[in-house]
Amino acid sequence: MTWLYPNFNISYMKIKASTVFFVGFFVFYGVSLYSQAPLDLNWDLTRFTPDTPAGRWALLSGQIEGYRVVNPTPENYSVEVILLSARWEETETISSWRGLITFVGADFQEIFPVRVGLSRGDGVIVPGQKVLILARHTGWSNSRKAATFLGNQIRPITF
Repeated sequence: MTWLYPNFNISYMKIKASTVFFVGFFVFYGVSLYSQAPLDLNWDLTRFTPDTPAGRWALLSGQIEGYRVVNPTPENYSVEVILLSARWEETETISSWRGLITFVGADFQEIFPVRVGLSRGDGVIVPGQKVLILARHTGWSNSRKAATFLGNQIRPITF
């Protein structure tokens, strides 16, 4: 083919054809190429500001500062958890961030009981414990100066 078209490159044509196919696929199904990802593992508490739009899913890690049971009824059980994340910035400076995560549902009643006794179960999460949380960003709390989230899953970190 190069004798007929001296600047012909088959690998360039393959890349161009596959790009056109994938762009057409996204346009056909109505997905915007500039939409935010449903789950971004590069976002943590340090990246959420008052200007961050709500709706982003994130995998948050940190330490439970405390929690408060908002609604103790089993049908609408809800608990508000304060997640703390911190890191060293310089030799004498520590930066910290807080997130307010609300968990709703009867499944979280065993994880965050109203009262934590000495004979607690294995699944109970207590203040001071390190956790991973899958949550959706819902906004910013100006009164507490923290990002707010709706929690979906929580897992303790045991190492």
